[in-house]
Amino acid sequence: MDRDYFQLRLWLDTEMTSPLSLQALAELWYCSVKNAKRKLLKYQAAGLFMYQPGSGRGHLSTLTFFRKFQDDLAAYLSQKQDDEQLSFLLSLLKLSESSNYQSLMMPAINQLLGTSFHMQKGEIMRAIVQRRIGTLHPTKVVTSFEYFLIDQLGDPLFKFHAKTDEILPWLAHHFYTTDHQSWLIYLRKGVFFHHEREMDSEDVIYSLKMAASSASVGAWKLSEIDTMQIRDRYTIEIILKRPNALFLRYLCSGNITILPRDHPFDENQWLSTGPFKLTERNEERIILTAFDHYFSTRPLLDQVEFWFVPQDPVAFGAQFSRTNDKHEEHLLEQDSYSNTVHFLAFNFHSPLPFLQHPAFREAIYHLAFIEKWQKEGVLSNKTVAHGYLMQEKDPMLPPHDLAKIQHLLMESGYNGDPIRLGYYNKPWGESLANKFKTEAAKLNISIIPVPLFMADYYQTDFQTEADLFVLSEESGADLEVSFLDFLLNPSLAPQKFWPVNYKKTLLELTADFQAGSDEKTRQKSHDKIESWLMQNFLLIYLFFDAKSFLVDANLKGMVGSNYGYFDLRNVWFDLCHKSQDTLNHTDNK
Repeated sequence: MDRDYFQLRLWLDTEMTSPLSLQALAELWYCSVKNAKRKLLKYQAAGLFMYQPGSGRGHLSTLTFFRKFQDDLAAYLSQKQDDEQLSFLLSLLKLSESSNYQSLMMPAINQLLGTSFHMQKGEIMRAIVQRRIGTLHPTKVVTSFEYFLIDQLGDPLFKFHAKTDEILPWLAHHFYTTDHQSWLIYLRKGVFFHHEREMDSEDVIYSLKMAASSASVGAWKLSEIDTMQIRDRYTIEIILKRPNALFLRYLCSGNITILPRDHPFDENQWLSTGPFKLTERNEERIILTAFDHYFSTRPLLDQVEFWFVPQDPVAFGAQFSRTNDKHEEHLLEQDSYSNTVHFLAFNFHSPLPFLQHPAFREAIYHLAFIEKWQKEGVLSNKTVAHGYLMQEKDPMLPPHDLAKIQHLLMESGYNGDPIRLGYYNKPWGESLANKFKTEAAKLNISIIPVPLFMADYYQTDFQTEADLFVLSEESGADLEVSFLDFLLNPSLAPQKFWPVNYKKTLLELTADFQAGSDEKTRQKSHDKIESWLMQNFLLIYLFFDAKSFLVDANLKGMVGSNYGYFDLRNVWFDLCHKSQDTLNHTDNK
């Protein structure tokens, strides 16, 4: 038995007896009719079925199988190791012929997922992800799952504690400053990279220069550095052009992970100081293995495997990053303490001239009447967003007024041209895009929904894909820095879609924000920025979404990490209470 045999069974609807066209089978297997017949005779000789050739031209052949599909599958898998079993099952699941028969394979797949113990490999956690990794280069990553992986593979100089708003020592154990402009940073001794060399000041300077390069998404965080100097093997001095009380918090970023200077960075051969090492990355899976010489507590899990399957993970019964309505008794729901804001962004590079007019953008603001839609049963379980962050006191916004839309459209010069609305190809995105289309049509606004795929995020800038976008942005642990990153990161909506004049004003406003020496002063700058965004209708906030996930009830030690995932270094599983059908799967952003 092999993959072609099981593809044949799925193609024949897993029936025990079925008519068969050799020509159609040859097309299925991408081979000649002669070779297809040879394969059938080979399977017959192995005792898998009885093959009865058609008598005469135009007559169908007949196959009579000796065992049920499930029994054949169980017999084949019994000869394989766990990872080989999972690889084979997922390869079947990717076949178009399997779409109606996932339920026949899911019990076997689910038993292999979740947590297990292997005599040689130790404690292993396996999970499903929906898409392949875009990039793992720390200077390029802007999506949450990739950021989560970098957090497991490497370390920044400091960590930010979300609950206490404290900066915690990490690769650096102390810092000293009297004016927020000159900073002495003292590095921890005995920190080793994955290739067993100790980290020193030269590695830190090398990493900071890489993160500050013009191609880096985190360059804005280091743009105010005037000089960097090595004081000794474990001490560096950084002098800024002007005081910045947030500077140390920038150094908590995964985009500023410390890398070894003696190895040119290769994202398929990841070398850093993190709790896990990257031991395998291919089209099928990515494997992380615990780093035994990690400077802090060694991970309790020995190996973590993420397997790529494009199907909706609802089919697998549980997800890593969003809840499923079908709760199982061996699954627990965990809150990620992460909030995502969904918003509309205008593409100022669009060829549609009316998009540049504030009146058109205001018309779209009035159209996006989320409170009204909620009363109609759309997004009823979401929190309406009035800004990037959830705040106790919402800003004063103009009321939505549908009666103003026609006048605003005339003022903007809108002439009925179709408007391409880009959205992430997920159920909530499609539903929201269709709602926009329906509501817009009532006002003679032509909306064409255009699905966008997260797997393409790092291959295209989307500027030519749509005129208007429904996007989402997930805040990290540090809300103030997340707000700034949203506005200044070159790969995110404002910097990607806005014209030079708006970006210039934004740079001035965010400079005032960063100059604030205390939270109260920065809050005033934050409110000023949000007010400017609203006055020009540059962004239209829609709603907040809280990420949560279902996990194997035997998993313990789950502590929230950045962007809605839990930190793998603290996770372990209770072998004494492990059931045979535990699950753990993930839908990554």
